[in-house]
Amino acid sequence: MTTTGSAHVLIVDDDRAQREILSRALKGAGYHTDSASEGRAALNLSAQQRYDVACLDYQMPGLNGIDLFSLLRERQPWLRAVLITAYGSIETVYPAMDVGMTRVLPKPVDVSELLNVVSAVLAHEDVDAASDNEHPK
Repeated sequence: MTTTGSAHVLIVDDDRAQREILSRALKGAGYHTDSASEGRAALNLSAQQRYDVACLDYQMPGLNGIDLFSLLRERQPWLRAVLITAYGSIETVYPAMDVGMTRVLPKPVDVSELLNVVSAVLAHEDVDAASDNEHPK
């Protein structure tokens, strides 16, 4: 199990403001972060750094988040991922789960929910249960 202080999170989103918000929140919680604006840059980063979790936007120029995750997993099979999307339809969620993504979060991202999900992923907990404990429906 990776601890918060040693966990590396990769953030990939073509929206600069979104990348900065996520990076700031994750760094504030003690994670090491790297970010990229698109898939090819993320693949280059993954050649140089081991990541524990990736937070990937779905809709980006070039590779979408699901296709990017598949390529990242070829290099880092232990990698877990959270898909972040404004397109939270069944057509998005099922393919994300089929490739092994841990969770799909809607935009705008609730930063506290993201932190709970990342923490649960690192602890190998049931992500839905961990998130539901903090955010009752």
